[in-house]
Amino acid sequence: MHTIVMATQKGGSGKSTLAIGLALAAKQAGFTVRLIETDPQGTLSNWQRRRAADDLVVEPIYHAADIAPRLKMLADSGLQLAIVD
Repeated sequence: MHTIVMATQKGGSGKSTLAIGLALAAKQAGFTVRLIETDPQGTLSNWQRRRAADDLVVEPIYHAADIAPRLKMLADSGLQLAIVD
């Protein structure tokens, strides 16, 4: 599984927008994709609620210790791409 992490200390730099764009492009290219939301502001979750289709799953994980085990489970399940925002 490939993992892309969007990380910067500056808020408002477009991380969530880029994560969504990458996820949609990867999905259109035939990849299985999961968006992992680590920001309690909930930008990805809000985007998913507004979106009618449920073809992209946003999974909120707000505790750093929970990220690595969840990524391992996703990799073991055959997921091709995880994008962490």
